[in-house]
Amino acid sequence: KEQEMITTKKNISDEEDIRGLIRDEIEGSGRTLYWLSTKMGISPPYMSQILGGSRRISVTHLLRILEILKVQVVIGIDAPLMSNGQQHP
Repeated sequence: KEQEMITTKKNISDEEDIRGLIRDEIEGSGRTLYWLSTKMGISPPYMSQILGGSRRISVTHLLRILEILKVQVVIGIDAPLMSNGQQHP
């Protein structure tokens, strides 16, 4: 059975937003930090340090976490405004 995709738009601007998104996804899925760390092959204390902010999250770990949690991320960049206040085409 195909799982229904739920789309939620969130503006992510820094590492704390990323950690918050991951924590929300873990909680929303009914999973635990222990479950995720086991899937990642890292210790629960290490995962806790990543999500708590005392360790930086590597791109490799981030991509693996998003894959495990089945979170799709779309990166968009806001175009800067021109001097007349309009957005670049």
